[in-house]
Amino acid sequence: MALLELSGVTHTYDSANNSWWKSKQKLQGAVVKDISMTLEAAQIIGEPLDNFERLTNGEKDYRIGEALDIVGLPANAMNKLPRQFSGGQLQRINIARAMISRPSFIVLDEAVSSLDIANQVHIIDVLRDLKKQRDMSYVFITHNLKAAFALCDRWTVLDQGSLCGSFSTIAEMKVSREPAVKLLLDASLSGHPELGTIRKDRPFYVDAGQRKGAWA
Repeated sequence: MALLELSGVTHTYDSANNSWWKSKQKLQGAVVKDISMTLEAAQIIGEPLDNFERLTNGEKDYRIGEALDIVGLPANAMNKLPRQFSGGQLQRINIARAMISRPSFIVLDEAVSSLDIANQVHIIDVLRDLKKQRDMSYVFITHNLKAAFALCDRWTVLDQGSLCGSFSTIAEMKVSREPAVKLLLDASLSGHPELGTIRKDRPFYVDAGQRKGAWA
C-alpha cells in the first residue's frame, strides 16, 4: 500500500490491484541510457504494448513498424539485435519504445549524452518533430546545456538535489547569481566544425531540407 500525490490530489495505490497504477503509467514513456543487448528491436520496442494494451500479433507488428518509421528506421530493423545498430540508431529504438504507447509525456534521462555531436543533432531533430506531431511534453534530464537549449521550453537547474533556478531564456540564466548556473554556462564547449559554431547566446536551428542542425 502506498500514497501518491498527483496534481495536488492524494491517491491510494494498492499493489495487489494495480489497474489504476497501470493506467497512469501508460501516460508516460522513458528514454534511458541503457538498453537490453539480448533482445531483438521488436521485443524492446513492443514491451509497453505487452504491458498496457491487448493487441493481436498483426496489430502489434503494425504499431512497431509505425514507431520505427517515425524515428527514421526501416521496418526490417525490428528483427535485428542491438549490437547491429550504431549508437544513434539505438537511441532511436529507445525513443520508439518510449512513444509507442502514445504517452502524453516522456522522461528522457541523458538521452544524448553518449552520442557524438552529429548524432546528438539527429536525435534532437527526431524529438523536436515528435513533440510537434504528437503534442508531447518532455522531462529532459541532462548535463548537456546546449541540448537542453535546443529541445526545451524551460530549463531548471539542480545542484546536489537543490533547486538553483528555472529559466525560459538564456538571458535569464546569464544574470543568475547561482554558482552552479554560472558553472554550467561556462562549461559549454565548442561544437562540431561541420555543424556550425556553438555560441551560448544564439539558438539552435535545424535545416529540415538537409536533415542537419547547427548552433548559429
